[in-house]
Amino acid sequence: MKATTTARSVLTPPGGHRRVLLHSCCAPCAGEVMEAMTKSGVEYTIFFYNPNIHPRDEYELRKQENIRFAEQKGIDLLFDSLPELLQSRNFGLAVLGSGDPQYAAFFQHLAQRFSDRVSYRSGFDEPLAHLIEAGSDIFLMPSRYEPCGLNQLYSLRYGTIPVVRNTGGLADSVQHFDPSTGRGTGCVFNDYDVPAVRWAVNTVLDWHADPRSWLPLMKNAMAKDFSWARQIQEYESLYRGLISG
Repeated sequence: MKATTTARSVLTPPGGHRRVLLHSCCAPCAGEVMEAMTKSGVEYTIFFYNPNIHPRDEYELRKQENIRFAEQKGIDLLFDSLPELLQSRNFGLAVLGSGDPQYAAFFQHLAQRFSDRVSYRSGFDEPLAHLIEAGSDIFLMPSRYEPCGLNQLYSLRYGTIPVVRNTGGLADSVQHFDPSTGRGTGCVFNDYDVPAVRWAVNTVLDWHADPRSWLPLMKNAMAKDFSWARQIQEYESLYRGLISG
């Protein structure tokens, strides 16, 4: 599999192989995992990536070997939802990261139970994480709370559809998609519980199966502009208004 960082080059052709990103840990051995998922012949591959880091800590992060799974990212909601989804839908799951023993044990057990479709790896590699995110279809970030969040912004730029909870910066940056109007950039769920996660993942997978919904949704996501070139204009307008007032 050839990785790419160009968003428009990773548009999934209708009827083609699909990769789904369930996002919340870190990414070692990414190429190896995705290659294994591709060879397995599953309809979907899900990658779970959990960037539990503040941007100001980036330098320290680069010196660490592992990132810990964090309760803030909603991992506890996956204990019941992921096994049920794996039983009812045809997708592969790649989990990359490390952390609290209860979370690591859960993913290890999941990999053993669904050995042909689930892979769990430990470690951190930011460049590979971005390559996988760019080449995947769906990103899940079911956070308990999220002051800002960066990876949903990366996902939008890559055309990797974010599935997020309606909280904090996730709610500010992702708009729920309406197939009837073609408006929206992702899937947003409200409640912090297992049924909500199950509903959100099933909903986005159903959208993915319909090119009439999926292609407009991807284009909407990639059209979003969170760059400073646009943000600075809004800040400038705000400050000028304060000064003139």
